Amino acid sequence: MDLLRAVVAVYLIYLGVSLILDRLAGRSDMALWLAWVCGVLFVLAGAAFGWFTWRHFRAGKAAEEDAPEIPEAPEEEKGRSS
Repeated sequence: MDLLRAVVAVYLIYLGVSLILDRLAGRSDMALWLAWVCGVLFVLAGAAFGWFTWRHFRAGKAAEEDAPEIPEAPEEEKGRSS
């Protein structure tokens, strides 16, 4: 799940940068100020989502390391009847 969140964060950043670069290259008819506003918003959203994903990933790793080990119950011998 964390991998999917990371991919979404990178894609949002890519979309924001693409909006700005396409407008600067003249491949878009969008107003320059609107391209900058939308591009920056996408980049910020991607960065925030990436930060959230990283924190969630690290919290999961810390919880795994701190979790006590649960001993396995011994298996009953085969052929033993109660």
